[in-house]
Amino acid sequence: MKRKIVLTAALLLAAASGLRSGTIDAPYTIGTWHGFRLSAVTYTFDDNTPDHFQTVLPMFNEFGFPVTLFAVTDWVTDWSALRAASAQGHEVASHSVTHPNFGNIGKAQQIAEIQNSKTVIETQIPDRKCVTHAYPYCVTGNDSAMRANYIAGRICSGSNESSNPANMMWLSSIVTGDQGSVRTTANFTSRMKGAVKGKQWVVWLTHCVDGSGWSPTSPSEIRGSLEYLHTRQDTFWVATFGNVARYILERKAVNVHETASGDTTITVQVTDTLDNAVFDHPVTLRRPLPEGWPFAVASQAGVPVESKVIDVDGGKSIQFDAVPDAGDVVISRRESAAVGVRANPGQPMPRSCQNYPNPFNPATTIEFSLPRSGNAELTLMDATGRTVARLADGFHEAGTHRVSLDASGLPGGVYFYRLNAGSITETKKLVLVK
Repeated sequence: MKRKIVLTAALLLAAASGLRSGTIDAPYTIGTWHGFRLSAVTYTFDDNTPDHFQTVLPMFNEFGFPVTLFAVTDWVTDWSALRAASAQGHEVASHSVTHPNFGNIGKAQQIAEIQNSKTVIETQIPDRKCVTHAYPYCVTGNDSAMRANYIAGRICSGSNESSNPANMMWLSSIVTGDQGSVRTTANFTSRMKGAVKGKQWVVWLTHCVDGSGWSPTSPSEIRGSLEYLHTRQDTFWVATFGNVARYILERKAVNVHETASGDTTITVQVTDTLDNAVFDHPVTLRRPLPEGWPFAVASQAGVPVESKVIDVDGGKSIQFDAVPDAGDVVISRRESAAVGVRANPGQPMPRSCQNYPNPFNPATTIEFSLPRSGNAELTLMDATGRTVARLADGFHEAGTHRVSLDASGLPGGVYFYRLNAGSITETKKLVLVK
């Protein structure tokens, strides 16, 4: 435990100075945000009110976007609802035990609130780590206790956060509703548009949506913001507070070293010095393809990972995800045009969205879009890359298509779905929980 605290503190110092603590071999580059998107967006909801489960989660599940629920542990009346939310891919995080103003209590009580809320959440939801904390009333508390227990803390300074935060324990958020500056869909979208230029992180802080609590935010206005993001998933990465914090720290700590290069395969080691039990989110990397390689795919520890071939500065590059310390990544040459390259990155291309919900049991929805009519194939593969189901195959009209997957007959575990359409292949991961 002591080693982890020291490492985290060192990484936070690196973050404060904007410096990396890891090394990345040329010609690899790492995305500022997952998928090389231009901005990250997080929706956080405080105080575990009933409308979060009745209205918020069904709406976000519909769009396939995760949220962070900052729970006050003494106020929780239904841990089963929070466990279900966690199983759907949402984050359950700490908002203290009793919701005190840390400016009005002593150091010992602050430490108890910080530590005990984490303990309770991890006891009630044992298959997930509680890694982030939101300060009640946005009043910060004991810094050493925070750094010993969490990788990030949320305040509410009302501004977009940098992609290289000055202090991971003081991450900015923006209050929504009638007590905040963001009340309408137009307010939401304006802030998010402004985040793109500087590759910033937008963190929304919302309480209730039904009008009966503090600073209610209209669910129709939130829905409007989700509709905006749903059509711009190549630009915005919508993720939990914890996963964005993980990505920032992994991005700064990751080491990428090419250990072997041949005519048909390239082997890459992706490592860091972080606690693997906490830092398990994939980072996104790019590498130009060797001369003469038409296409390529990537796998890690023998399992396919999300990857695609794209045009970058007039040349072909493979973009792929890798979890640090999860095994060697192998980039394999492919000749088939079924593994795609964007012939013109300025033109709309076929794409698949993350399935929702994810993780799931037993049913989920996979959505893909085609800018023009044509053949499309959607296949489901197990962790070994073996095809276990063909979900769509044949001619499809231009537009958005949704495929329902009932995995009642499949064992729990990690699966992948792959879209082949035109000259594009995209692979994404989904998790069946049983």
